Amino acid sequence: MRVRILGCLFYKDLLLHWKGVAGVTLSIVLAIYLAGIVAADGSRASEPTALIFNLNLLASLFWGEWLVGREKTKGTLHWLRSMPISELELVASKALAAWACTAGLWLLSSGIFLVQTPAQRTSRTLFLLFVATMSVCSRLRFPQKLGQLAPVIALMVPVAALVVLGRTTGVERPWPALPGESGSAMWWAFAAGLGLGIVALIGATSVWIQASDSTALRE
Repeated sequence: MRVRILGCLFYKDLLLHWKGVAGVTLSIVLAIYLAGIVAADGSRASEPTALIFNLNLLASLFWGEWLVGREKTKGTLHWLRSMPISELELVASKALAAWACTAGLWLLSSGIFLVQTPAQRTSRTLFLLFVATMSVCSRLRFPQKLGQLAPVIALMVPVAALVVLGRTTGVERPWPALPGESGSAMWWAFAAGLGLGIVALIGATSVWIQASDSTALRE
């Protein structure tokens, strides 16, 4: 995988989408502020981790559609297959662009409104990057509707299982402690699993594209 090619593809996505990405990022940060996160005197009124994280989670599901959907419709991805670019470089560049959008929004919004330990920020950032990767790979791999729904379904199943587990066992929070809390070793293991999952998603999608006809990248 060539760094120069990755840089060129990433720069192309930046030129195409920077205005929209900046607009979404600033809109979400402004929405958090207007929701009453900050008191009138400028101090933190509260630390609504759930609200901020959920907004970032929705955005991370959105970046894949934005970065891939338009190019599948216009045939740009089909055209890129004729260039001296490997499938891995193509998928990795899209993932890199999604990571930049995701990390930029999360670090900005959480940095302004949340107080987190480095371990908490790292684990949450990595989870959002995993979701963004899943969104990109799903849109590359599947047709439009399925590509949009697959990441949502993949997230809803374990979340629903945790909710059911919590209600049946009576445990208020049936998942491991956050990094920095008691039992946080499970979260570090979870973070390592997310890293492996990101690599697996990019690798599997690259293999699929290599084995597929270029028409599979058009809609």
